[in-house]
Amino acid sequence: MGFDFFICFFCALFCFLFTYYSTRVILNISIKKRLFASTNHRSSHISNVTNLGGIPIFLGVVSVAFFNDLLLGDSGFNRLLLSLLMLFFVGIKDDLIAMEAYPKLLVQMLASVFAIVLYNLFTVQFYYFVVPSLNIICSVTLSLLFFVMIINSYNLIDGIDGLAGLTAILIALVCGFAAIISDNPSLLLLCLGIIGSVAAFLLFNFSDKRKVFMGDTGSLVVGFLLSFIVVVTIKRSVALSDKGISTLSIYIPMALSGLLFLTIFDTVRVMWIRIFRLGVSPFKADKNHLHHHLLRMGFSHKKASMLLTLSNILLGILFVVLHIDYHYIFYAPILILLLMAFYRLRCLLLKLLVHVITLYR
Repeated sequence: MGFDFFICFFCALFCFLFTYYSTRVILNISIKKRLFASTNHRSSHISNVTNLGGIPIFLGVVSVAFFNDLLLGDSGFNRLLLSLLMLFFVGIKDDLIAMEAYPKLLVQMLASVFAIVLYNLFTVQFYYFVVPSLNIICSVTLSLLFFVMIINSYNLIDGIDGLAGLTAILIALVCGFAAIISDNPSLLLLCLGIIGSVAAFLLFNFSDKRKVFMGDTGSLVVGFLLSFIVVVTIKRSVALSDKGISTLSIYIPMALSGLLFLTIFDTVRVMWIRIFRLGVSPFKADKNHLHHHLLRMGFSHKKASMLLTLSNILLGILFVVLHIDYHYIFYAPILILLLMAFYRLRCLLLKLLVHVITLYR
C-alpha cells in the first residue's frame, strides 16, 4: 500500500486521546454551567447527564483532515468540512435549544447534496441492486435518500448507552478493511479517525459516574460520516469487483447491507407505526424502537446494546453467506430456532438458580 501502518496507528491514537481529553473538558464545563440533557417521557435516564459529547467527536474526526493533508498530501477531505460544519452547528443548537425536525432535515439534505456533488457520489450501488442509466436528477435523489435515511436511522438508535457508538465502530471497521483492499489511504484514515474518536466517547458513555451522551451534535455528524464512507466504499468495491481486481470486494457491499439492515428496518417500522397506526408526525419521538422493547423486557443498556450489535454482526455475515450461495438461506430458520431455544433455556436455568438460592437462604 502507498502509506505506512504507523501513520494509521498514530492517527487512530491521536483521535482517541484528543477526543478523550476534550470530553473531560466538555464534561467539566457542562457540570459548572449546568448544561444537561432535558428529561422527558422517552428519556432513559433520570440523572443529570450532558449531551454535548458530540463536540469532542467532531473535533477528533476533523483532525483527520490535518493528517490527510500533512502526511499524505491529500486535501480531498477538506471538501467534506462544509457539510460537517453545517451539521455540527445545527446539532449544537438542537442540544442546547430544541429545534423542530423539519429545519434539521433540510440541513441534512443540504449537507448531503454538497457531499454528493463534490465527491461525485451520484449513484448508490449495492452490487446487484444497481439501477442503470439514471439521469443526474434521479442519481442525486437516490443518493440523497440514502444519506438522509442513514443519518436519521443513526440518530434514532442513539437512545441507549453504547448502541450508536458500537454501530459506528462496526461500520467503520468494515469500511476501513475495504479501504485497505482498495488501496485508499485517505478513506482508511477517516475510518480510523471515526473509530478512535467514538471509542474514546464510549468510555464516558458506558461510565456510571462521568456519563456523557452523544447528543444530536454527535449523531448527525457521525451519521453523516457513516453514510459517506459507506457510499464511497460500496462504489469503490463495485468498481474493483467489476474489473476483477479484487475478489474480496464483491462481499463488502453485502456485508454493509447486512450491518445496516436492522437499523434501517427499525426506522422504517417506527415511521410506519407513527404515520399509519398513531396518525402522528413521523418525527414525533416515542418509545417504539427495538432498544426500547429490550429495555422493557428487562435488559440493561449495555446488554441491549451488545445484543443489537451482535445481531448486526450476524446479519452482516448472513448477507455475505447468502451472496456466496443462496441455498444457505434454508439453514437460517434452523439457526434462529437454535438461538431462540438457547436463550429460552438460559432464562429457565437462571430462574431455577434463583429459586435454589432462595430455598437455601
